[in-house]
Amino acid sequence: MHSNLPIIEPRLKTLSRKSFWQRHVDQWKISDLSKKEYCRQHALVYQQMVYWSSKEKKPVADQPEKNSGFVAVTVAAVDSDQSLSIRLPNGLMIEGINSHSFTLVGRLLEQL
Repeated sequence: MHSNLPIIEPRLKTLSRKSFWQRHVDQWKISDLSKKEYCRQHALVYQQMVYWSSKEKKPVADQPEKNSGFVAVTVAAVDSDQSLSIRLPNGLMIEGINSHSFTLVGRLLEQL
């Protein structure tokens, strides 16, 4: 005995399911109805509407910034002319100490 009822595929294919729900989400947005009322009027499962409407990505401007605990820092360029000078008690002067010569100057001072 054959039934005249249409054969309903147990699960919609992913692409057709996505387009089905995307179409309903888009229609719901312009309907001025709550999700619950839209689902009732269209015989849809409310929880599925909630799920599919939440899958849409929000524009970046609407997303709250995540607080990582870090603060943005701007590093100023150091002039190459800036250097340190050391005048020793005996009158000797060491000039032009910079980040490149710092270790060498430290070694020189250890020897004095």
